[in-house]
Amino acid sequence: LLLINMANESFQNIKKQDFDHLKSVAFLEESNNRFTTSCRRLLNKKGTKDYKYLGPLYYIIEEMENLADQYKYLCNALHKFKGKKFKINEDVLDIYQRTNNMLNMFYELFYKFDEKKVAELGNERKLIVEKGLGLFEKKLNSVDYLILHYQFTIMQKIFCLVGPYLVLTL
Repeated sequence: LLLINMANESFQNIKKQDFDHLKSVAFLEESNNRFTTSCRRLLNKKGTKDYKYLGPLYYIIEEMENLADQYKYLCNALHKFKGKKFKINEDVLDIYQRTNNMLNMFYELFYKFDEKKVAELGNERKLIVEKGLGLFEKKLNSVDYLILHYQFTIMQKIFCLVGPYLVLTL
């Protein structure tokens, strides 16, 4: 939930071009680190009912921490643009929103398996890649390219959570 909050807060501030506030959004990553460290420690100390779930759960938790890092890196990079005005491409913002939606989908999927949501995650990934690659052919500003880079990384990390999740559920 901290990660989802971080994703949504960063999107809202970027959309409003409130780059000054991004520094405080980046601090949410520290809380996320504490929670993921506690979860990993608990897994190492107590394990799980079935040993085969330990690896996939550990990987998912580890990637949650890495996802928060990516949002932090983006927030810190964009914070340097505070006070400057430029137009962020609407398609870049759409990709950001779609990536955040993928994170929400995975969250929902984790607590309630839904075959359709698994397929939807894959379809959303394809759409983001196609749309994003098309944007690289356009003349964008450096902030747009920066956002695209991080959103591609975040999107791929979210998608890579599906495999370990399927090991847990199937």
